[in-house]
Amino acid sequence: LAGEENVSVAAVCENAATLTSGLCARELGRGEGTKGQRAYLAHGARGARGEAESGFGSVRDIGLPALKDALASGADEDVALLLALLALIAGVEDTNALTRAGEETARSARRAAAELYCQRPMPEEEFFQRLRELDAAYVKDNISHGGCADLLALTWLFHRLELPIERT
Repeated sequence: LAGEENVSVAAVCENAATLTSGLCARELGRGEGTKGQRAYLAHGARGARGEAESGFGSVRDIGLPALKDALASGADEDVALLLALLALIAGVEDTNALTRAGEETARSARRAAAELYCQRPMPEEEFFQRLRELDAAYVKDNISHGGCADLLALTWLFHRLELPIERT
């Protein structure tokens, strides 16, 4: 893709899926040496490898639609990114959250994110207050959605790749 003038999200995703085909089975299916391997063997959670293997399906199916929906509804970029993050937390089994907090707590954290996401639109101050409360609950339960944060970064990159390039 390096030689192409216009790189598309679809091409990046297709190439990632091709390059990483079978990665989870090869790297996660043998032994229990890492947290990722334990999460895969115990829960089938595929983590970052699975995201790449799927052509970043969670970004295409959850992150980007949530970001675009929020922007189309008039949210500024910061709020739109927060909403996309909530959608990702709600819809992705984050292996970091799973291994740090356990399956039941991670599932509860996903439900809480989904609840807040589905209650929009709401006044901005109320949204930020609820978001702070959710964050405090995550900190209390030692939950970190680091994988979803990575997916959010990729969501933003893909969104920017889709925008027309202005040439000067």
